[in-house]
Amino acid sequence: MIKLDITFETSQVNLIPGIRSELAKELLKLGMKQKEISKILNITQPAVSQYISDKRGHGIKFNQQTMDMIRKFALELKEGRSTSTEVIQRTCRIILTRQSETGEIFSEGEGI
Repeated sequence: MIKLDITFETSQVNLIPGIRSELAKELLKLGMKQKEISKILNITQPAVSQYISDKRGHGIKFNQQTMDMIRKFALELKEGRSTSTEVIQRTCRIILTRQSETGEIFSEGEGI
């Protein structure tokens, strides 16, 4: 129980903003505008701008499997197969899935 509490405390401070940053960048690559991204992620357009420009949520390098999960989710959001109501749930699922599979969600020698 303690490990899970620490994981989610860490995720609130570092991982969730890091995932939001990567998700915003992926949605931008898919051709979405910052205003559209802000609606999907339920954050302000200035927050999206900060995520994209690495003023927020930077400094975490995710491993390839985690990035694949983020890219897949971005595509689902863009295509309407996932909705903004799923963002926090899927973010937590990404954190827990990667941790349970590997014990780690960062690249070797990177991250927190």
